[in-house]
Amino acid sequence: MSQRNILIVDDQILFARGLKSLIEELPFAKVCDILSNGQHIESVLFNKSIEVLLLDLNLPGKTGIEILTDIREKYPNLIIVILTMYADEELARLTKKKGANAYLSKDASLKELEHVIFYIKNYDFYLGKHIKIKKNINMIKEDKFDKFALVTSREKEIIKLIASGRTSIEIAEELNISSSTVQTHRKNIFRKLKINKSSELINKAYEYKVI
Repeated sequence: MSQRNILIVDDQILFARGLKSLIEELPFAKVCDILSNGQHIESVLFNKSIEVLLLDLNLPGKTGIEILTDIREKYPNLIIVILTMYADEELARLTKKKGANAYLSKDASLKELEHVIFYIKNYDFYLGKHIKIKKNINMIKEDKFDKFALVTSREKEIIKLIASGRTSIEIAEELNISSSTVQTHRKNIFRKLKINKSSELINKAYEYKVI
């Protein structure tokens, strides 16, 4: 069996380091790098000849789904494993549609990790044992999954400030960014959640316990 070079992208550094130690108990598995966001991911993929990417969904900056969308066509042979806290069947369907090779919850076993690292093919899709699927995995309705998994940490921070009654200027001052950047974030939030009003945003944020 040949060595597998692995990249972990997860903003929970303690979890990522623990995962690295666990994975490296496996023969022929080497974690080449850990990133807390997607900022330098393409550089690492290219320079370190990564074969397996373990990708969280809830990341600062770009979300895991946005990263998946960006890199799938550029790296067709890369095994992309979504490793997330969201045990969400509709989210699993979406990541499959976007080109992921596996969808695991963060309480997956070492045996499952070993399977997706060494034995899955780039045209396969493996669904973790902790994800309960009620329907055919190939069926997808994007309006049903937890859309807040697409919202970045910065955007969630802005949602909380909007809910507290802050204006865009006040949010900009508090976060030390420009008001135009706040407006861009607001537009992206509304687009991802498919809403048009701040009142809808606040209601959804309470519904999904973001605030």
